Amino acid sequence: MTQRPQNQRKGLERAFTHADVAKYWQELWGKDSEPTNELLKVSLFPGIRPGGWEVLYRSTYHDPGGDTHTRDWTILVLQFDGGPMGPWLNVELPVDLPAGLPSPQDEDTEIKRREEAKMAEWRRQREEVKQAQGDADSNA
Repeated sequence: MTQRPQNQRKGLERAFTHADVAKYWQELWGKDSEPTNELLKVSLFPGIRPGGWEVLYRSTYHDPGGDTHTRDWTILVLQFDGGPMGPWLNVELPVDLPAGLPSPQDEDTEIKRREEAKMAEWRRQREEVKQAQGDADSNA
């Protein structure tokens, strides 16, 4: 978590610069060795208050056979007010928004249902793996 610089006031003002956002990205992804990641661009969304930045970066994947391929990624970094701690940065990941529902509350309910279904599937798969490992240990 990147904390606000000491010279910035608390409140709903933008507290971070391009350099701060780039440093935050570097802490999260810039040190990876596989894939390697390169920061391409940091852009400010001036309408997002107190601060929102689009970060574009490129990942280079190195295949065992010597081939490489790249993929460009875009993330949204937002400034949050941390109360007594002051502002801090966090990555917000998108959630697929269900179409055709009559209200934001119905959308939120469907998003929650989908997330719970994903977690239930993840738990089921995890149990299957544990069971398979237990069976393999018993047969050894």
